[in-house]
Amino acid sequence: MELDDQTPLDAADVRATLTSQMSDEHVIVYLVHDNGTELAIGFRDGRGVCLWQICGDDPAVTTGGTNDDVIVYGWSEIPVPAGAELDAETVIEAAEEFAKTGTRPTGVQWRPYGVEAFPLERSPGDDLGLR
Repeated sequence: MELDDQTPLDAADVRATLTSQMSDEHVIVYLVHDNGTELAIGFRDGRGVCLWQICGDDPAVTTGGTNDDVIVYGWSEIPVPAGAELDAETVIEAAEEFAKTGTRPTGVQWRPYGVEAFPLERSPGDDLGLR
């Protein structure tokens, strides 16, 4: 397994790696399993989110959380829908399961990650001066 920057990561080191990133709310950690599957992890105020990404499979986001509104994660401003944030320990446990199996973690609930995560608060052309 490796991080998205191709830094090798042993499955046993996932907890320590994620714990070291928890204090930086602007970081999204992308875990890439040897089989090519990816799990993105973000943290904010002791809570976190998992995004499942794999070619040929629909993207999914954790659900069953407590956030009432869409929240934006990381420098890349990844929006996550209401109900996606879980406690940080649950997110870390999901990442450890992913590191061992290379499959979507079963210890958390999932829902499709799509349009509901991107509410339209303005017209698409606003930034382009098309209106």
